[in-house]
Amino acid sequence: MKRSFLIFIILIVTVLTVPVIGTQAAVNQENTSVTKDVLLIYDQLAVDTVYRDNLNAVETLLSALSRTAEIVAIDDYRAGQMSGYQRVIILKNTENPITNPVFSGDCQNYSHPLLYIGFI
Repeated sequence: MKRSFLIFIILIVTVLTVPVIGTQAAVNQENTSVTKDVLLIYDQLAVDTVYRDNLNAVETLLSALSRTAEIVAIDDYRAGQMSGYQRVIILKNTENPITNPVFSGDCQNYSHPLLYIGFI
């Protein structure tokens, strides 16, 4: 259990600290589009399970890394919502299948770092 939690923390830190790859000119160039930091998408809160604190734990880790996150339920996800974020974290607390086809399509086309935590 401790080993799984340690691997979880290492994955979070790795994904959130990956530098953006680009040339120095691109870094110096002013970015006209505004992108937000992290989009945290969860399937269910899993209130009556051992996974009930997972969302709070991820929020705490993001806060410790000075990252701001918008939190959205998979059922409330809108088409193209991922494109406005530098990073996406998907937290799947249950074994229920994802039934939002728009969300699945956006995940496949997302080109920035994406971290998937939980059930497949």
